[in-house]
Amino acid sequence: MNSLGGYISSAFKIAMAIRKSFTDITVFVPHIAASGGTMLALTGDRIRMGMMSQLSPVDVQVMYKGQRVSVNSFLAAETIIHKRIVMRSDNELSYLEKQLAESFDPVIQVEAGKTIEMGKVYLKRILTMVGYDKKQLDSMMLYLISGLPTHGFVIQSDLAKQIGIKVESSEENPNEWDMMRNWFLKYMDKAKVRHFVRYVVPKKK
Repeated sequence: MNSLGGYISSAFKIAMAIRKSFTDITVFVPHIAASGGTMLALTGDRIRMGMMSQLSPVDVQVMYKGQRVSVNSFLAAETIIHKRIVMRSDNELSYLEKQLAESFDPVIQVEAGKTIEMGKVYLKRILTMVGYDKKQLDSMMLYLISGLPTHGFVIQSDLAKQIGIKVESSEENPNEWDMMRNWFLKYMDKAKVRHFVRYVVPKKK
């Protein structure tokens, strides 16, 4: 798995298709599986990671003023506005604070909250299918969806294990790891816009 991510709904559908097609899955992350790529990696019964491997948070991204931002930022902004403005009277507000209050759109905030809930539902379904302990799920989702500073935060193997992700060293499968690293070096930087997912559905016995 080497991907910078993409739409969470697409990642979820691909993850479910893979999970329903195989009973034992090993995911190799030679370099980076970020965002939707992390969601796909989490379909594995184990994830092989090396020194330069990384996952990332799976907080949902939305378009805002021409760029993609984390939905968590909208909810954080709501908290800031509430503390600075909502609890004060009009006479106590500065001109800039009044302008900020008028620009606040509660519909966007409600939609942001629902979008985060969508991510939680998707992630919980995947983790449940993989067989993660139910007691771990809430803690793992907190970390992966809203508990880390930014969408681009680097999750290396040590932190992944601390979160509860089933990470194992690349040394467990040295031959396969070498093959994956060679594959990565061969195809790195060649895919620009489109991503292709290739896997074989095993024949039913």
